Amino acid sequence: MIRAGAGGELAFIGDVHIDRDDPALPDFLEFLDRLGERASCIILLGDLFNIWIGGRGMEQPHQAAVIERLTALRRRGVVVRYLEGNRDYRIGHCYTGTALDDGSEEGLVADFGGHSFFVTHGDLVNVADRQYRTWRRFRCDAFAVGRNEEPQVERKVARGDRRV
Repeated sequence: MIRAGAGGELAFIGDVHIDRDDPALPDFLEFLDRLGERASCIILLGDLFNIWIGGRGMEQPHQAAVIERLTALRRRGVVVRYLEGNRDYRIGHCYTGTALDDGSEEGLVADFGGHSFFVTHGDLVNVADRQYRTWRRFRCDAFAVGRNEEPQVERKVARGDRRV
C-alpha cells in the first residue's frame, strides 16, 4: 500500500481468482472490511473472480458477497476502481456507480499522494504478443454483442456449465 498522509492509503489488489464455494471467500471479505479502515482508494487489477461477466442477472453468490462489500466501501467514502483482466467481461459497464467508481478495459491512471501511476492488467504488458491481443479483442467484442441482453452462452458460462 502507498500512504498519502492523512488522506489514507492506496491499495492494489489483483488476480484473486475467487471461485464458487471458495474457502478463501470469508477471509477475503474480512480483508476488504479491514482494508476499508485504512485505504482511501482501492484499485482492483482484474480477475477478482475466476470468471466475471458483467450482468446483474448472472451474479453468483460468491460474486454478490464481494460486490456487496465493494458497494459498502464506496458508501464509506473509499474510491474503488476496476481494471478488467482476461477473465472479466463488461465489468465497468455494469458496476460503475454502485460497486465501482469507474472501470477500464485497457488501463487507467491513478493520481495519489503526489504521484501518478499507470496500471494495466498483466495480460496487456507484452505489446508484441499480437496473437493474444487479437484474441483479447475478439473475446471482448464477442461478449459485447447484446449488451442489454444476456445471451444463452453467457448465462451458461456464469453458471459454470462446461457444456457451452
